Amino acid sequence: MILNFIISVIISGESLANFAVADMYKRLPPPQQNGKWKVSALNTPSEVSIADSNYKLELELPKDVTYKGTNFSWIKIENQDFFKKVPINLKVRLWIPVASAAKRIDKHHILTKEDLQIKFSEEAGIEDIESIIGMRTNRFVAKEEFITKDMIETLPLIEKGDKVEIVFYKNDVAIRSYGISKSDGWLNDSIFIDINGKIIKSQVIDKKIVRGEL
Repeated sequence: MILNFIISVIISGESLANFAVADMYKRLPPPQQNGKWKVSALNTPSEVSIADSNYKLELELPKDVTYKGTNFSWIKIENQDFFKKVPINLKVRLWIPVASAAKRIDKHHILTKEDLQIKFSEEAGIEDIESIIGMRTNRFVAKEEFITKDMIETLPLIEKGDKVEIVFYKNDVAIRSYGISKSDGWLNDSIFIDINGKIIKSQVIDKKIVRGEL
């Protein structure tokens, strides 16, 4: 008597999800901006029982696949006697290398190469570290925090407390004096200067030089 045994195979939902993630990686185009793709399954499919261990898995992507973002997809499971499609949502994210703080950075600290490091982020950031060296922070930055353009600024031509030269013009004659700046100032900024207790409104025209208003 010949006995025919039917081997039942259970494909776990985790195995199906792992297959889908791995297959999506193979299909992704080369990442832009020196980045790297990250793929995750947003749901774990139910396990599937199949009567033969000889089966094939295939990931079926939507016709309007965008790759980056969430793609509602199907995993096709089939052999000679079996066919089933299992739904799965795959999220694809592009992570790019951007600047972050290598250590705690205080407000108004002038950035050096040692202050900065590259980390991968899904959010837009500063990719060229060299471009921000020599600039200063305008607030406290925590270690590992990503640095964005709104956290940094160019160095002011005049800093609060600086001794500055004040140039007054009257009838095409330049009159020069000196005073103490009451605030930071960049080119063309209006700031106030203390001249022996008298506060003068002025305009920044160069490094530690302002044009006074008579």
